[in-house]
Amino acid sequence: MMLARVYIAVGLLLGVAACATEPANLTACTEPRPQVCPMHYVPVCATLNDQQQKTYSNDCSACSDVTVVAYQANACAPQASDDGAAKTRF
Repeated sequence: MMLARVYIAVGLLLGVAACATEPANLTACTEPRPQVCPMHYVPVCATLNDQQQKTYSNDCSACSDVTVVAYQANACAPQASDDGAAKTRF
């Protein structure tokens, strides 16, 4: 009986963890990472391993950066600075 409770608890925890990983509109970068990418401009918003976001020119360029975990279509929204003005990141 105690073992069944442990299995149920572990199952619930794994289920919650699976739901909290990535939103459905994110595409995960996989290994091996690209070494050469086309130079077309179809911007994506990449999520870095420190949870920061950065705009890349395309999905291949994003995933070639080893600090990128996943990306989604379109450029990232401008981030506001402490004084309320939009901050441009390069």
